[in-house]
Amino acid sequence: MPGSIFDRRTPLLLLLLLTIVLAGCGSRRGAVGRRPAISLAGVAEAYMQLYQPGPVPRVFQTTFLYDRNGRLLAELIGEGRREWASLDRISPYLINATIATEDATFFTNPGVDPVRIAGAALQNVEQGEIVSGASTITMQLARNLFLGSDERYDQTFDRKIAEVGLASELTRTYAKEEILELYLNLLNYGHLAYGPQAAARTYFGKPAAELNLAEATLIAGIPQSPARFDLFADPESAKERQRTVLSLMVRHGFLTLDEANAAFAAEVELGGSPEIHSPHAPHFVDYVVLELDKLLGQGFVRRAGLHIYT
Repeated sequence: MPGSIFDRRTPLLLLLLLTIVLAGCGSRRGAVGRRPAISLAGVAEAYMQLYQPGPVPRVFQTTFLYDRNGRLLAELIGEGRREWASLDRISPYLINATIATEDATFFTNPGVDPVRIAGAALQNVEQGEIVSGASTITMQLARNLFLGSDERYDQTFDRKIAEVGLASELTRTYAKEEILELYLNLLNYGHLAYGPQAAARTYFGKPAAELNLAEATLIAGIPQSPARFDLFADPESAKERQRTVLSLMVRHGFLTLDEANAAFAAEVELGGSPEIHSPHAPHFVDYVVLELDKLLGQGFVRRAGLHIYT
């Protein structure tokens, strides 16, 4: 009946109207504010210290300890591996694969994608629950920066509305390239690898800038479900996810079909390791960390992204 169809679509129309209003008016929290730091790593750190308090630095990074001749003695981590990488140190293949997979209109949308939200809202109304989120890259970044663990995965419209407002405010405050760099460096790629640089070294033993198309499209699919698309434990699932990433790159004009087929067929050798290697001179390493922790605070050294020469 026409009346029943209208009733089912009313929430969709209301959500679309709300999306437009929020995109114009900004976040209900006003959380973004002025840029809190010059470097993007500093920006992420400032927001996370404010909205997700805990051990500092909040944006943990790998610390490397060397001897006086520059030989690596130890790779020190806290919650995980991360080496912050600017966009010019990340393979364009990985950047394009991520955009095609997560938010194809990233460079043209205002932080939200009303068309995707409309489709997801209709699907959610029909299912009677949230089964599709339609989050853009900027909305996902807003979630990772400003929402605590207790609400980040809360499947409610209130959380989605908050993300829309925050994403709109982020878009007015930061350039698209800055948003993309923040987003990529905060992603979890599994096996304690956060950000493209740690992911490239963990899975392929190389810098993120050197990833080829086949390698990049394998890595780009992992963040949706790091446990499910585990390149070491379940390469078949990771390969199927790569197929999806390549198909999306073709659909959105990043690749031709022939290029995608060639990348899918390419032999890829895992050259990295999920293990943190045992340090050389472990007693000396422990001594150095202990002494520095006395000066800087317990646990700081393993999170701070330092390069220490002894």
